[in-house]
Amino acid sequence: MLFDEEKACAQEWQRKGKWIGLWRIAGMHGNYSLFDVDSHEELNEILWSLPLFDRIDFEVVALCRHRSALNGDILSGVVREGAQV
Repeated sequence: MLFDEEKACAQEWQRKGKWIGLWRIAGMHGNYSLFDVDSHEELNEILWSLPLFDRIDFEVVALCRHRSALNGDILSGVVREGAQV
């Protein structure tokens, strides 16, 4: 089933440490995801690899740490290579 393939693909990117956050939007069919990539091209590769790519509407927002943030590394350790997902 296509949804099983999508889940497996997403979990593989999580295990590789590239898809570091995945949250369901309560009451909606959708999610917020956080990626740790080295380039726009790498993010494009990940998104295009998803089996449901052509059925998903994406909004991509680039984030960077704010210089006033006390804990600039709050996301470290969210998911690391080899982590169980």
